[in-house]
Parts: sequence; C-alpha cells; structure tokens
Amino acid sequence: MLRIFADEINMCKISKLLGKYPLKATIQDSSIIIDGKIPEELANQLYTNVQITGFDNSVDVQNEKAIFPATRYFDVKRGEVYLCDFGEPFEHEQAGKRYAIIVQNDESNKFSLNTIVIPCTTQLKGNFPFNLTFKFSSENMVDYTNSKVSSKVNVALGESIRCISKSRLVQYLGSMTQEFMDQKIQPIIEYSLALKRNMRPKFSSIRTEASKKNPDIVPTLSLEQMQLLSFVDINELLSISKSSIPNNEKAHKILQLFGFDFNQNGVSLLLDAIMICPKSERFNLQMLCQKLSETGIYSVDSGEMQRLIVARIKERFRLKNSPAIDFIRLVNCLISKEGK
Repeated sequence: MLRIFADEINMCKISKLLGKYPLKATIQDSSIIIDGKIPEELANQLYTNVQITGFDNSVDVQNEKAIFPATRYFDVKRGEVYLCDFGEPFEHEQAGKRYAIIVQNDESNKFSLNTIVIPCTTQLKGNFPFNLTFKFSSENMVDYTNSKVSSKVNVALGESIRCISKSRLVQYLGSMTQEFMDQKIQPIIEYSLALKRNMRPKFSSIRTEASKKNPDIVPTLSLEQMQLLSFVDINELLSISKSSIPNNEKAHKILQLFGFDFNQNGVSLLLDAIMICPKSERFNLQMLCQKLSETGIYSVDSGEMQRLIVARIKERFRLKNSPAIDFIRLVNCLISKEGK
C-alpha cells in the first residue's frame, strides 16, 4: 500500500496518471491510497510531473522490499529542523537520530529526493570556526515550541555537512529564521567548504580600517587571514583596532581576544614579534625571531623562539599547518604605527 500526500491541484494530476494503470486507488482527505505494486514507469512520472508533499508506504511482502521510497517529508525548505535518522555509526561520522538543519536551496529541495543538512550534537566542541554553538529559542525559530525541541545547548557541525535521502527525516521540529541562517549558519558553511565568494564582503570593514591605519601595508587580506578572523567578534576586534591606546597594549588585547593565554610559554614572544614587524610585508618568522635574538634579552635562541611561536598559534587555531606568519601580519595590520 502507498499513500501519497499532495494539494488539490496535484491530487487531480495523480488521479489522471493512475487512470492509465490497472491499480486500485482510494481518495482520502488530502491523500490517495494505492494498493499493489507501483510500476516503475508510474513512479518516474509521479517523481517528475507531480509535486508531492509526502509518502507513506508499506512493504511488498511477496518481493520483500519497499514498493516505493518511504519519504514522509518531501516538500522540505532550507532552514527547517528535523529529527533525522543518520543510521548506523561508521568511524567518526555522525550517526543515529539527531537534529538536522536543512541547508540545501529550495529549488533543489523541490525536485530532488535528497537534501543537504547540517547535523547537530549536544556534545560541546572547541571554539572552531566551522561549528556553531546555540540553543533553539523563539529568537532564532519562527515557530518555536519547547515541547518539540530540546532546551539543551546544540552544536551545528559544519564539518559534517551531508547529503541524505529525505526518507531519513523522521519528524519536523520547526524552522530557523532567515537571519539565523544568513548570519550564523551560512558563515560556517562557507568556512567548512572553503567558499570564497561570500567571505570577502564580510571582512571589508577590517581591510578598510587596516588600510587607513597602515597605508604602507597592502590591505587585501588572504583567505587564511579571513579564516582566522572568523575566530573572533569582528566588531570587538575593530573597537580595539580603532582605540587610542598604545600599540603594545592594543596588540596585547587583540591576542587576548583571539584566546591566547600569556601564561603560556611563547605567547609573549609572539607579542614581541608582532611589535617589531617592519611596515613592509617582506618579512618572515625566521627574520623576526632573528631580530628578537639579536637584542640579547632572551634566554632562548631564534630557532627555539620560532618553534614556540608556531606551537602556540597551531594549538590555538587547531590547524594542521600553523598560520603563524599570516596571523602576525594580520595583527600587524590592525595596530597603528603612529605614536609607537
């Protein structure tokens, strides 16, 4: 048995299609119940020519297989939240039943039997730019009810974006606001998939401010530097950059904003390296550490300085390759050279 859900116009289209086949069908409310196995030709026509909002089916006992894909939710929209069954676990993939946010565009959602989702977890993660920690609430959901979604903190896992069959969607839970999708979810998608198209406008104010304060430094940021900026609040970073405090205090606050602990060995060296950066971009970490070593006020040589700085930056951003020189240049852009 197959039950097809559709609106009135599409119910008429379905009825006309069924009239061409020797099948028993019954109209009930906003659905049509069909007995027997669905011919492949009819199934293809239903998929391509009719807008169906949902399916419900049983198993063809004789052939021991489903007579039609069991998709309860066909007409899904970007931003909707579902309880989703991701199936059996495989190594580090997300598995089992968990919240999932639809991120596929509505045009693809309309015609595809698959959709693209971001899985969620209640297991808290580190401060990664590809994750979003949040709570479902009336502020970020247009139809929020606490009886449908948990009040626990959730983490949207941008690194685990998946294409799934709509048949994995178990229960509709609500829809996130457009603002939440644009300002919170879209950035972690762009970061995780390394999408450059929409990343540069987000940081245009940073580049402009850097250009004003340091006209000798090329204001265009690299992709690596823009990715580093996603670790902090941009407005707070700009506030520090535009403040009138001395440059060493400004750099100190910026490092703290990025989460560096000055009690850790090497963080003070990072600050000193930033403060001796020349205005030209033609410098590297080895050159900066050599200059620090030549002052004679440090108990370690330039090689050990470089190792410590790289280690602290690599630990902070949890990246395979340490973006040390990109980070130093970024902070250098954000502090004024006047009055130093």
